[in-house]
Amino acid sequence: MKKIVYIGVCLAMMASLSSCIKDDSTGASEISRISLTTPLQEKYILNQWDVLSINPQIEQTNKDKPLSYEWEINYKVVSTEKELSYVCEEPGNYEGRLKVTNGEDIQYYRFKTEIQFAYARGLYVLAQNQGKTILSYLPAEDTGKSFSLDALAVNNPDMDLTKEPTAFEIAYNSNQVPMMYISLGNPSTVYNLSANRLTTTLQKTYDDQIYWLVSNPNSTPTHVWYVGKKAIEFLAVGSTMYYPLNHTYDNVMKNGNKVELAKEIVPFHNPMRPSNHAMALFDNAEGHLLLTPMDASQRVPAEIFPGTFTGQKLIGMEVVESKRQLVLFTHNPTTNTVNYYHLSPGYYPTSVANPIVDPVMLNSGTVNTATIDTDAAVVAALQKNVVYYSKGNKIFGHNILATTNFPTTPTFTLSNPNDKIVQMYISQDESQLFVAANAPSGDMQGSIYCYDLTNNKLLWEKKQVTGKIHSMAYRIY
Repeated sequence: MKKIVYIGVCLAMMASLSSCIKDDSTGASEISRISLTTPLQEKYILNQWDVLSINPQIEQTNKDKPLSYEWEINYKVVSTEKELSYVCEEPGNYEGRLKVTNGEDIQYYRFKTEIQFAYARGLYVLAQNQGKTILSYLPAEDTGKSFSLDALAVNNPDMDLTKEPTAFEIAYNSNQVPMMYISLGNPSTVYNLSANRLTTTLQKTYDDQIYWLVSNPNSTPTHVWYVGKKAIEFLAVGSTMYYPLNHTYDNVMKNGNKVELAKEIVPFHNPMRPSNHAMALFDNAEGHLLLTPMDASQRVPAEIFPGTFTGQKLIGMEVVESKRQLVLFTHNPTTNTVNYYHLSPGYYPTSVANPIVDPVMLNSGTVNTATIDTDAAVVAALQKNVVYYSKGNKIFGHNILATTNFPTTPTFTLSNPNDKIVQMYISQDESQLFVAANAPSGDMQGSIYCYDLTNNKLLWEKKQVTGKIHSMAYRIY
């Protein structure tokens, strides 16, 4: 009798269990399943500081339920919003994952992210905007990079950008790896920046105003020279060791006056072979053309052509003729005349008293002040031996080997008549001339123009693209 009862109970339990299984099975078919209407990309490629934006479109079967999202980049949760908006701060390759759930279903979608350096070849413009120093980036067309009004502040939050810019240069080590050098303030602090990240790698503060930075690509390793009103020193690219220039010019100054170096320092070549021999500087205090050796083994006189430049101030100085000769424009404030000099500085391999090549003044004269400013921008095309100089918004070109007088008609005229040219740069292959100019007022005073030097025509112009321009440099690698 007990067995019959047990069997009855068991049958009842099995029937009940069967009913439960059947009910759950019917409920499972009504679960809301999640899927993407459009798959995520397998890989997203962006530049540093770009925003990775992904807006997934989700559909649910059977019924719509509230959805929750979780985004991961590099195995860290970066957002729980439906639409991802992620600032790409650090270059690299990262794994990404989207997790979507509605309480009944959960799905994972994986993707990859490649964040590239934001900065590459192109034009970098040091300027001032709204009381702060900025560095604008105009990328070369084939880089796929984007214009940046200010690439300096975002990468250097601790830099005091309220100080005015005083100098800017881009230099390369022996492996063509670029570094950038920016000088701010008076007295100046010079910042060494990684060119790819534009972050500070080294800095030094002086008790002097550094107003000229120039690289010497023919030295081994490449040197960057820091030129101030009082002294000069140089730094090997990528190094942390500074080398003051021990050479002093006090012996060539009259009446014990101190040197006041012009904002220019120009390395020139040995006339016997294509290697740097020395560097030329100009003293604006009294008017002296000074030389300094590239290293301790070289010999050069402290001054050449003494008395020739007395009372004059340098407008611009460039190398020509395969970098073996110099061209100078100077201004005499007393007579208000602009003078032109074309000279060979000489060659002194072992003895200043017995040069192998004597310094020679090849040509000199005056330039009509209606065609050149006393603070003109000056640049030279080395292969063509053409020197370009500015007057307001006009550019004049003169072939130094020609016997004709200086031109009275400009080679180029900027489209904005109120723009004043502040700097010019010629591309490495001498096919293009980049011109930086400022309008007299406005929030965005700075404009950039690019000219074809083969056909002497305008290629493009970007008006009011940055703040008031101080200087510019072109990154070629």
